[in-house]
Amino acid sequence: MERKQACARCAEQTAPLAEIQREKPEHTRIDWYLAQLPRTAPYFPPTITDGVFDGFYAKFKFVEGVCALGYQVISKLRADADLRYLYEGPQKRRGRRRLFDGTVSFHDLSRFEPVETEEPHLTLYTQVVWSVSLQRRVRVVVAVHRKERQQPRFVVLFSTATELAAADIFRFYKAWFQIEFIFRDAKQCAGFSECQARDKEALHVHFNAAVTVVNLARILAQEAQPREAKLVFSMSSIKQRFFNEHLLNLIISKLAIMNVVRHHG
Repeated sequence: MERKQACARCAEQTAPLAEIQREKPEHTRIDWYLAQLPRTAPYFPPTITDGVFDGFYAKFKFVEGVCALGYQVISKLRADADLRYLYEGPQKRRGRRRLFDGTVSFHDLSRFEPVETEEPHLTLYTQVVWSVSLQRRVRVVVAVHRKERQQPRFVVLFSTATELAAADIFRFYKAWFQIEFIFRDAKQCAGFSECQARDKEALHVHFNAAVTVVNLARILAQEAQPREAKLVFSMSSIKQRFFNEHLLNLIISKLAIMNVVRHHG
């Protein structure tokens, strides 16, 4: 988070739906994705408490599964998400307690707390509400971008950690996009999509070898630059540097042989 860089832990192919449902017909791809987390979680540093996931994973089954493992979920909600304000007023002496105080409308954020940001035209609005689809309290952050005043744009983020600051939720979710650079660098510079094998295990080794190369390149870049400075990383430049070094060593080694031959001749 400090240097805005990501490293890959592992890469796995999504299994065909028929294979997923072979033993348990009721399972979906969400179950398959959720099963990956317990396999990789033991290798996470103990300081990791939050997981950032694409909006596709903002489903009850997945969120429940992640929270059951002791992690909090940060993700994105649909623009028409069904949310309810929590009722915090006095309760009646008899009868069922009142839980909700109206439905959230993203066109009226007067009951949300505004949070200013350093980015121009961007304001965050946050509130702890009840999510009907997730069946739990969540902290919602509505990021409103008003560069086009006539038609402002917004996205709805949430975290199951209701005490987490709105600015941190927004910052963490923005960092999620760093994984796209891992795929880009692995495909363009590490041969991620160039394997000709058809065996499942061979493909698994190839994919993880490719992303591991990207990890090592990022580590080299971090070690070569001061920690307090903004990290500048180019997988293409590092690859070119190593190629040039290899080519130079090859030329030098050939010239050395030629010199020896000429000397003895």
